[in-house]
Amino acid sequence: MKKSLPAPAWCNSTAASSTAARRWLANVSVRWLTLKRSRATLAALLLVGLTQLEAHSAELPSFAQVRAAHQVSEAWLYDRNGEVLDTLHLDPNAYRLPWIPLRALSPAMRHALLVSEDKRFYQHGGVDWRAFVGAAWENLVYDTHRGASTLTMQLAGLLDPALAWSPGGRSYTQKWDQIKAARDLEKTWSKAEILEAYLNKVNFRGQLAGINAAAEGLFNTTPLKLNKAEASILSALLRGPNARPAVVAERACGVAHQLSAPRPSCASVRKLADTRLAQRAQLNWPIQLAPDIAHQYLLAPGERIQVSLDAKLQRLAQTTLNSALDSLKSPLPVAGEALILNNQTGEILASVSRSATPGTINLTSVPHAPGAMLQPFLYGLALEQGELSAASVLDDAALGVNSDAPQPGWLARDPALTHWASLRYALAQSLKGAAARTVLQVGIDNYTNQLQDFGLESTHTVQPDAPTVTLTQLTNAYRALANGGLLKPTSLRVGGTPNEASRVMPASVAAILTQILADRQAAPDTQPRPRDFAAVKAVNLWQSKRQLAHRVF
Repeated sequence: MKKSLPAPAWCNSTAASSTAARRWLANVSVRWLTLKRSRATLAALLLVGLTQLEAHSAELPSFAQVRAAHQVSEAWLYDRNGEVLDTLHLDPNAYRLPWIPLRALSPAMRHALLVSEDKRFYQHGGVDWRAFVGAAWENLVYDTHRGASTLTMQLAGLLDPALAWSPGGRSYTQKWDQIKAARDLEKTWSKAEILEAYLNKVNFRGQLAGINAAAEGLFNTTPLKLNKAEASILSALLRGPNARPAVVAERACGVAHQLSAPRPSCASVRKLADTRLAQRAQLNWPIQLAPDIAHQYLLAPGERIQVSLDAKLQRLAQTTLNSALDSLKSPLPVAGEALILNNQTGEILASVSRSATPGTINLTSVPHAPGAMLQPFLYGLALEQGELSAASVLDDAALGVNSDAPQPGWLARDPALTHWASLRYALAQSLKGAAARTVLQVGIDNYTNQLQDFGLESTHTVQPDAPTVTLTQLTNAYRALANGGLLKPTSLRVGGTPNEASRVMPASVAAILTQILADRQAAPDTQPRPRDFAAVKAVNLWQSKRQLAHRVF
């Protein structure tokens, strides 16, 4: 329908003057003269453009090249069975997910896209001349800003930086180059390829680039599951990706009205648009099973790295750790960590921690006070040297060396405890006096070397109060005992490392120690008297050691 010029204001006024009438007639004459000149100008532009359509010199890539060059913004960490452990967003400029083939797009989205952007997509050869001429005429006559770029023309602008849209719009030269590029694309690309590439390249809202990121970021779904209301909103966003929700909703209603029945109501489309577009457009990944390891291994967008972790064990370890820490009911933040290794291969099957402060640091690699957890390696050295045997009885009395001087805390003991105990009982109860005498028997330097052979590198590990041993080091040292005195590095690599195991303890000695650590009868499960604080501490240390022994052996 043709639009008529607006009626003058004096036509509706009873106080019309002849001066106003003459002024209006003069404006009408000028307006029609401008329209005639506009027709001539438009015809000239079309004629010049048509004669130069074959002069486009920029070489456009093939569909295969565009698809191969698609770069995602995320990186993924997988467990040993191929399950996603963690996802990291590593591109600060965009959210771009893996390429989606056209067959993985819902029919509703395809229909809404064509209705909104290019109704005659399958009829034209890259340029819809009817829409182009109509838009140009309306822009000249009615000073509107109607566009007429086909999907092929828009794709050309996405592929060639020289044709990219800018806030000031495209120049006449850029527009003609865009037309020529669209015609070139239609000669070498199929319609399906044009649609597929466009949907994977176009920006929908904020940093959501491509239909995959848009469906996930705005509607938490896949492109294949987009319904008509969602498809209408996504198609409307293409006209103004960052428009206000109310504006997008109005445009989406117009799109939905043109879809096949049953159509979503305008009210439902508005409600959905208001809800989804009011929040920031970004992707949130709920699966975060190993954030510390993900930050360590995932360094570039598109990386897909598999590690030895088992997602099921990772969840179990995290749930168990959280339950144990929560049961403490401490008014202060508490921290803890848990590690599960494969005895044979050294693969890390689970590695979790909970820090008292927010962050992505895995506490299994942070030094802690080892306490009595080092005693098996001390008694193992004494057995190896022949200083002790499995039947030895140890003196647990306090050392009398320089009795006038204060003793270090790690040598202190409760004098109420019995002075004599078997090696089995001393190790199970983590008796400090017996351990202190054994250190002097084997020699501090020899003990330090023994710890270093087991991968406990710190020179201060002789003093249990020194926070110098990590849970990973300690667990792997216990693993060496379980493997008959053979030490092999731990690894996050599936299958472990190819390194040869090194012998750090005779197999016979390791067998004695593992038998003691796994023996529930080595120390009675009786609660000590409340005043025997040292005994309480010893029992607690033994219980911790026994729990670790059950995990390792």
